[in-house]
Amino acid sequence: MNPVLLCFAVNEEFRPFHDFWRQQGGALKPFEWPGPRTFPGRAWFDTGLVVLVTGMGPRNAEEAGRQAVLRWKPAWLVTSGFAGGLRPSWPRESLIYEADPDFPHIDRFSKAGFRPGRLTCQPKIAWNRESKSRLAASVSADAVEMESGALRRVAAIHGVPSLTARVISDDWQEDLPLDFGQLMDEQQRLHPGRLAMALAKQPTKVPELAAFGKRAQASARRLAKALVEALVRPELHFVDPTTSQRDPCC
Repeated sequence: MNPVLLCFAVNEEFRPFHDFWRQQGGALKPFEWPGPRTFPGRAWFDTGLVVLVTGMGPRNAEEAGRQAVLRWKPAWLVTSGFAGGLRPSWPRESLIYEADPDFPHIDRFSKAGFRPGRLTCQPKIAWNRESKSRLAASVSADAVEMESGALRRVAAIHGVPSLTARVISDDWQEDLPLDFGQLMDEQQRLHPGRLAMALAKQPTKVPELAAFGKRAQASARRLAKALVEALVRPELHFVDPTTSQRDPCC
């Protein structure tokens, strides 16, 4: 059976999962992509699992997902990471999932603490109460994120069942310290110079950013622990993803 493909957007979402996976006896090893790749992320693998860090935004997610799906032909795809809450019923650190009707093993995620909900995938960060309120009024969704829609479209094209599993990192009435969407480079990576300039103009944001970072770390740890619980099950028997089919991806 082919591996599970687990996708994150950024390292801040991935690192706690890596730590919890190692505590369970796993050993994720970096994968070196042969030839060029057109997304800023990376991949790691263990027996039965490929973890892909795509980079932020739908463009990076779509390209990374396409290359990974063609290379590993996963049994199923899970797209994971942070989400912003849009409803009072989803406070910070809530675990939310949305799945294809034919997704196998939904019970794994329910048992790990995820609750079914509705997510919307948007190209821009909803960074404050006003933007979240406008979005909540225009879409029927409980939370917002930026990559899952693109990844799951790729999965659907290739006949791969998929599930979104996210944690609420900021709730419906919580402002982020900065509009991070204004601080990204062309590849949707946080630009250090732009961040430094923004903090120089607003030095009071420094402690706010530090506090937000701690809250985000706590959310990432909660997500990571639940994901490991959902994915580590004795009845799963996968082959080593380094020996699975490797069709050209570009």
